[in-house]
Amino acid sequence: MDLRVVLILLSGVFVVVAQDNWSQDCVPSFCLCKRYEVHCEMPKDANAGMTYYEFAEKICAKRGGSLANLVDAHIDSMVRAFIAGEGLDGPPCINKPTWGFFIGLTDAASEGTYVWNNGIEICGNGFTNWAPGEPNNNTKKDKDGQDCVQLWYRRGYDGLWDDEYCNFRPKGFICEIPNHCCCSEAPN
Repeated sequence: MDLRVVLILLSGVFVVVAQDNWSQDCVPSFCLCKRYEVHCEMPKDANAGMTYYEFAEKICAKRGGSLANLVDAHIDSMVRAFIAGEGLDGPPCINKPTWGFFIGLTDAASEGTYVWNNGIEICGNGFTNWAPGEPNNNTKKDKDGQDCVQLWYRRGYDGLWDDEYCNFRPKGFICEIPNHCCCSEAPN
């Protein structure tokens, strides 16, 4: 299957066509003194020996970063605009029933206390972008509930946040990678 992958760096746009089911070498990305990479849905067997969320963390770490910390409205809206603008918000990038991308936010340590993977806790009037009715810690598929967070593209939520099971189904994911040589404007 042909997979269209777009890479935005500085002012150039490069289109790469790969003959691969899943590639982590060329992924859509944009820069804001950090590079944000949008990885399409991972393979179903990615959770061998770890959760799907841990798999995403591992790939981001291998690329020199972590799952994305969308700590303010500006970064969150740019990431969501990039995903929509590149057509990554549906098939073939993410498929039913996954419909989402893991980000670096979790309440695994303490239910209801959401902490970014850089250690910053969301508290008080801190920025959030939850979908209506979320977070809900649904326990239908896992008695421990939902401890990981995704940008949710199901039912027209357009990337609003949703607490999700860490290991129920493969997802796409977004990496944030320090990029000291790339400080250009991100797409609007």
